[in-house]
Amino acid sequence: MKTFILVGALVMTMLLVASVFASSNRHALRGAKKRQQGVSSTGILQVQVISRHGDRLPTSSAQIPKDPVNWPLVSGFSLGDLTGLGQKECYKLGKKLRARYLRDRSPSQIQGITEHYNATHYLFRSTNFDRALNSMVSIAQGLFPPGTGNRAIKKYRNPEQDLHRGQFSLPHGVQSVPIHTVADNMENLLLGFTYCNTVQKRTQTAFITRVFPYIAARRTFFDRLYNETGWTGGDATISTLIDLLQVQKYHDMIHIDWVNENWHLLEQYRDEILLILYGYDVIGKEGSSILITTLLDNIAQFKKKYIHYSAHDSTLQALAAALRLNDADSGFSMGLPKYGAHFVLELHQMNDGNRTVRLLYGEKYDSEHLTPLVLAKLGCESEFCPLATFKAGAELHGTTGSTPWCEACANKSQDVCAPYFLKNVPPCPTPAA
Repeated sequence: MKTFILVGALVMTMLLVASVFASSNRHALRGAKKRQQGVSSTGILQVQVISRHGDRLPTSSAQIPKDPVNWPLVSGFSLGDLTGLGQKECYKLGKKLRARYLRDRSPSQIQGITEHYNATHYLFRSTNFDRALNSMVSIAQGLFPPGTGNRAIKKYRNPEQDLHRGQFSLPHGVQSVPIHTVADNMENLLLGFTYCNTVQKRTQTAFITRVFPYIAARRTFFDRLYNETGWTGGDATISTLIDLLQVQKYHDMIHIDWVNENWHLLEQYRDEILLILYGYDVIGKEGSSILITTLLDNIAQFKKKYIHYSAHDSTLQALAAALRLNDADSGFSMGLPKYGAHFVLELHQMNDGNRTVRLLYGEKYDSEHLTPLVLAKLGCESEFCPLATFKAGAELHGTTGSTPWCEACANKSQDVCAPYFLKNVPPCPTPAA
């Protein structure tokens, strides 16, 4: 009986201790949660968007031998052009971004921004490819729909006669916006990896030493792919074949049963190859150095509230690599970005007086939700990354730092770096008299 009482007392004591410990734990967790919740965003100060163009035609004139499509003839467009569907996709993307960042009463509205175009608030930049330029035009139409055009026809000589006139300068109140670009061979901002000799050499090495062996290990599949399509270009032209197939698949114009039946496996292999070519060990600090430096400069200078870059799948892939998002342990692996896929870099004002940046990803042009990303490899502990932490991590991993980009890329043969090297050429010695 005594033993039973002692055991009972011991059990009661243990339960009491456990209860106290659990209560203490709950209080500690609540306290931690309150401390975590104590710092929050009071609003968005600036947004920078980098987006892929919409649906396009193939860039190559090649055709799939056993399933040919003459795209210029079928569509009436040139190779590589944005299609009507692509325009619609980008228009929808613009509408989504307007609803999120420009409209009154949106919880994510940029502080102090105007819903109509204002040159002091907005900046639009594109690569010099028609599909990217046309995408930016279409996005702008979504951002500023008909009726928002704010450039009325005015009589500057007699403004008193112009009161309440409100006549739009363009039909239906359409708003035109300036879109900035540079020549193709000068595009180190959005296609820096393309015009960086160092990155291109690493890409060629990766293709030979890693992509070719990857394909060889799946020889049966790829040989069947070549046989079913009649493709004779071999492994060296696999990217061209896949691009042709992707365009035809998007428009439901693949008539080869085996390809349709094995499409998901082909997409998997495609994405795994892209992760090889757009890994940090290939893209490195040079690939997106100018872009990341520009994003940081835009934050520091704070001259614009909304900045949008219209670019390409490779632009997004290279940026993901430079920010270490394509690392195997990052939890985020970017294969081929879909049409209208976009990164959004938000600058937040926090209630403790500090500023943070938040990177989000929209998987396609009509994504209902943007996915917040934690830049852990840059030192960020949550999706709201202190600006100083983001700046230090981005500069360390994603830029060439104190080494000029043209030197880091060994770019003496590239036009984009001619001004740099001409400026830094030592003067010729003066000949002796």
